[in-house]
Amino acid sequence: MVEYKKALKALPKWLAYAVLPCIIGILVSIGGFMVFLKGMMAGIAGPIAGIIIVIIGALIVILGMIAALLKVLPEVMAE
Repeated sequence: MVEYKKALKALPKWLAYAVLPCIIGILVSIGGFMVFLKGMMAGIAGPIAGIIIVIIGALIVILGMIAALLKVLPEVMAE
């Protein structure tokens, strides 16, 4: 089992790897929300496209955080 001190030392490294996917995913989700709002006036295709883009943005955030965790975790456990 990894000591708490080592885990806390690895936290900034994990955050550094996780920040970029979070920023990109949030921007994509905001863009999807904008498409959703504009599409409400245009018809049915706009809101559906907006929802799909928001889901893609959320997946970018989730997968980016998991990838950052899988990048840092083996290094911490190997020490």
